[in-house]
Amino acid sequence: MKKGNTDADDSIKGIELQRYRAMKRLLDAVRENKKSIYCAVECYDDVLQIDRSQEITQIETEQNKYVAHDLSLNSSDVKKSLIIFLENWRSVEESEKIKFVFYTTADIATENAVGVLAGFKGKLPKCGILQKLIDDEVETVVDFIVPVLREQYLKKKKVKKTEESKKIDAYYVELFNSYTRDQWIKFLRLIEWNFNSCNDVDIIRDIKESIHLLSMEMNIDEKYEDYIFSKLKELFDSSNGQKDFLNKLISVSDVKVIFHDFYREVVTEGLVDPMNEKWDELEIKDRRDLNTKIRAVISDVDENLVDDLLDEYVDGKYEQGKHSMPRRVKAYNYRIYRVCKKYLGKYERRSKGVVFTEELIESIIDEIVAEAESMILDKAKTYEVAFRDREMIRQTVIILLQDCYISFD
Repeated sequence: MKKGNTDADDSIKGIELQRYRAMKRLLDAVRENKKSIYCAVECYDDVLQIDRSQEITQIETEQNKYVAHDLSLNSSDVKKSLIIFLENWRSVEESEKIKFVFYTTADIATENAVGVLAGFKGKLPKCGILQKLIDDEVETVVDFIVPVLREQYLKKKKVKKTEESKKIDAYYVELFNSYTRDQWIKFLRLIEWNFNSCNDVDIIRDIKESIHLLSMEMNIDEKYEDYIFSKLKELFDSSNGQKDFLNKLISVSDVKVIFHDFYREVVTEGLVDPMNEKWDELEIKDRRDLNTKIRAVISDVDENLVDDLLDEYVDGKYEQGKHSMPRRVKAYNYRIYRVCKKYLGKYERRSKGVVFTEELIESIIDEIVAEAESMILDKAKTYEVAFRDREMIRQTVIILLQDCYISFD
């Protein structure tokens, strides 16, 4: 049974092709270290590229055709693309600083002497008119192309016949006929023809290869490469929904930012203190809170001391909870916990029978903070620590007291 191929299927694949072609253009620009390159999908054309890296801005517009059949000048896809190129050329006042790209997965077919070309029977090139354009033999086929485009152009502009519409038709006829043969040759030479080109599957493979090479250059672990690809797709999806022209544009810098974000993730991951895992392994055995622990060693404690410590606890918990790197906070807490356990263990052994006072409690906290601060600043030479200030170290010691990790007895 012959396998069917619907226009809807081709349309969906064509939309995907546009996105991946634009993505590949920007990745190529990153690899070539180009700057000020911008791309947009379905903006003036299937793919638009603006290059502002030179003194004079260069523009490329691209038509993407994902079709199952071969194409010739007679094909609607080719004729429509040529008209789009023509109108884009006219919009920039026939500048030579614009380039057009026709990109298709299809192969070239030779033209049949039908329609407008019927009058050229026996004169059409055996290799096909489009092949002649690829071979830069524009002069040999321009006289075949112009009448085909004239018919397509006027068909596109045709409206209901009224006196006003007749004037409009006459305007477009005059406009089309105003181009000289040399102008047509100049226009056709601005078009790059790509037949039998990569489909979306092949382009995705090339894109992922580019992502891999750029990741290697930036020392990004290959486990992030699929995430980078997904982020690039999200970038194009979000821009495609924009109505404003400038918001549709994606720059080479936008692509670089995605790579840099993952590079920062790699750097951050490499600098994370592994002790964050130890924090999750801690078991809480003493369920008393800060107030109960202090009253266990000072029965008639000043309420102001407890209230002040609890205020510091609240501030410290709030600041730790707002930190963007929870693993750093866990490692930080564990490191300070170890200082507390070591200090309090030594203090208990050498100070049996000591009578606790509010001043002694404050003195013990201050001494722990001093030792913890020295340790944290030393560890900061190897790892990224969550906090460096002395106030947070003190608040963390109080957090450990309130959250049942350490005690004075």
